[in-house]
Amino acid sequence: MREYDVNEPLFSLHIAKTGGTTLYTLLPLWFPPGHILYHYPRRNGLPPRRYEVGPGDIVHGHFVNGNDTDLFRFYPDARQCIAFVRDPFERLVSHYFQDKKEALRRGREPTFPTFECFYETTVAHIRREPVMSGLNFLPRHFTLDNFRSEIDRLFVHLGLFESFAESLAALLRKLEAARVDYDSIDQRLPKLRSTESTETIAPEFRERYEAEPAFELERQIWAYARELHAHEHYALTTPI
Repeated sequence: MREYDVNEPLFSLHIAKTGGTTLYTLLPLWFPPGHILYHYPRRNGLPPRRYEVGPGDIVHGHFVNGNDTDLFRFYPDARQCIAFVRDPFERLVSHYFQDKKEALRRGREPTFPTFECFYETTVAHIRREPVMSGLNFLPRHFTLDNFRSEIDRLFVHLGLFESFAESLAALLRKLEAARVDYDSIDQRLPKLRSTESTETIAPEFRERYEAEPAFELERQIWAYARELHAHEHYALTTPI
């Protein structure tokens, strides 16, 4: 993977349900004022703002292929990225429970009455296009043939949700190693947000997910993130 270059802007690709909101709260502790920019839809329904980015800037948000707010459409010269990924099946489960939680909060019926209904609808969408998968937030040119080389070329850090605190600490070390112009980056880590499960998901759905070709690329990217995390953790814990 590439080393962080403080002389280039950094792009933080927030994949839904992977801890991006927690990372959002950390950025003001890690980057100086004026260098944190956000890529989320504006309240008036307009797409995210396009910034003139420069050295030391970070742009964090949902870079979404499905609505043409993706990374290279907005920033064609982007050269360094970070992102966190998660077991794609667990990410789907989290989406399901989040929908139920929001429905309860708003006093309405859930969009999907059962997980089976949610899963079937989601898989049908992903088979047509990856709008409801984590791939929707990653560079759209990733394929099974090139994703490893492209991650190595573009990414400073591909974090692992399942080891979130360790992965955040590894990211922090990469950022801090390049910082020489201000005091040490604040190392406080807030509590990770999570949506509580309100029902048990039958094991058969995990089995169906494992056999579904539409998830293969996302599965492989998550597996590569685990491989990268294991390598980084080994390097940090092995005596020289």
